[in-house]
Amino acid sequence: MTGDEAETVLVEANKANCVSASQSFTVTPYVFIPEKMPLTVETAVDKLRADKNNKVTVTGVTAPGATLTATPAAEYMSSVACGSPTVDAEGNYSFEVTFGKDHYGIANITIHAKKDGYEEGETSCVVSRMYADRAKAISGYNKTNSYHEVPTGYAFAKVMENPTDGGFYRFVGKILEVDPDTGVITFEAKTSNKETVKIYVLNAVVNWDASKQVGKPFKLYSTLNGLYTDGTSLYITAWFQMKD
Repeated sequence: MTGDEAETVLVEANKANCVSASQSFTVTPYVFIPEKMPLTVETAVDKLRADKNNKVTVTGVTAPGATLTATPAAEYMSSVACGSPTVDAEGNYSFEVTFGKDHYGIANITIHAKKDGYEEGETSCVVSRMYADRAKAISGYNKTNSYHEVPTGYAFAKVMENPTDGGFYRFVGKILEVDPDTGVITFEAKTSNKETVKIYVLNAVVNWDASKQVGKPFKLYSTLNGLYTDGTSLYITAWFQMKD
């Protein structure tokens, strides 16, 4: 075979005083198809939250014998460090993520898996670090004048000028719906007494099932994640909630 595509072979037989004959057949080249790499991780933000030592352990399952690497997204390289993943004989893996003492919020981690005979696999997870309670969070951010209440005291338009700002923000509004697959909350946030805008919320509130609160008003104490997948809406992480 000279390529990866199937080829037709023609065999012809000729002899004097005989009718010529031919026969054709198709030859299919051998193509190695690697197995799909199994690679799962516990992705719920409230389960991947740093402890008092600023560390969180990420666990999951991959192929036994796979080699894994864990890398923070570029914007978190200076504030989050990943240890080397270990994989046991059953394919259970774990690694430790350590937050810098001044970093609060989320961090995206990419996990890459390689092994002979398998496709390379890649997945990601979100780890987080936050103050123990709402009062401590507000107090901590107030020390750097980075706690803001929207829309009273801080305009929503100003938030959108820098949607990745590292401050702590309180939004007031109503839960419209919760995505059953991702858990992302669609939140109708007030921008004034009469106007609202839809924003999207990653729920990191411990032991709070937002799907049971649809239609109810809340105050969400949050950090900013930038823009949502639509490219225009605000995307935040809610760490604490209070009924409005």
